[in-house]
Amino acid sequence: MPALVGPLFFWDVVRLARRGRGPALRTLYGIALLAALAVVYAEQFGARDLFSLSGGPRRISLDAQARVAGHFAGALFVAQNLALVVLVPAYLAGAIAEEREKKTLDLLFTTALTSREIVLGKMLGRLAHVAGVLLTGLPVLGLAQLWGGIDVTVLLANYAVTALTLLSVGGACLVCSAAC
Repeated sequence: MPALVGPLFFWDVVRLARRGRGPALRTLYGIALLAALAVVYAEQFGARDLFSLSGGPRRISLDAQARVAGHFAGALFVAQNLALVVLVPAYLAGAIAEEREKKTLDLLFTTALTSREIVLGKMLGRLAHVAGVLLTGLPVLGLAQLWGGIDVTVLLANYAVTALTLLSVGGACLVCSAAC
């Protein structure tokens, strides 16, 4: 891996982690996903039962549980891709332009790093933080897996699409950053 991305990747990951935005973004994203779960539940079973603790035992059929899990998985996939489209430009749009403003891009070119190592190091270092935010959805999705109704191949396909979208949007943002 170091031969592909170089030391700039590790430096950028550490530098971004020291900013302290990652935990706050992951917390907000997790809260938003739990709120989406509450909305889907309220939509399926009625809002009056959402926060009531005195409703007594309620029997919910397996089909209804699977239907809620399927609706929630769809809502989570939409929220995940929306978060991706919002967060990736925020993280990557200024990657190369930031180096130019600080006058450190010329210093990077004087090192033994290749252009590929500089570009991939900046891109993959920042995408690692966005991927960390998006992985916050896995435990929340695990709650929906308890109800059933979500096919594992659909989950894997969605995460593959998310990874490819992450790379393509990240690449487009990095091209825009280099052009500015």
